Amino acid sequence: MGSNVISAVLFDFGNVLYMFDYGRFFGAAASYSPLSSVQIQQVVFGGTDPVARRYETGRMGSDEFLTLLQREARIDLPADRL
Repeated sequence: MGSNVISAVLFDFGNVLYMFDYGRFFGAAASYSPLSSVQIQQVVFGGTDPVARRYETGRMGSDEFLTLLQREARIDLPADRL
């Protein structure tokens, strides 16, 4: 009989193990941007291929997501604080 080796453990963190409050995030981000929280929400969830979907499905990494968010939402805050 062969040995079974676990090579990876996957789990869904966002809104499964931890409830993420998007409204709170967008409100806080708006404090560092000329855009409103609603406009920042549109940056993340709007369009035909939303940034959030690309990030959550692995088509975009964290660094790329944060860089895009900073640029498109004009957030004046370092990525490590965002």
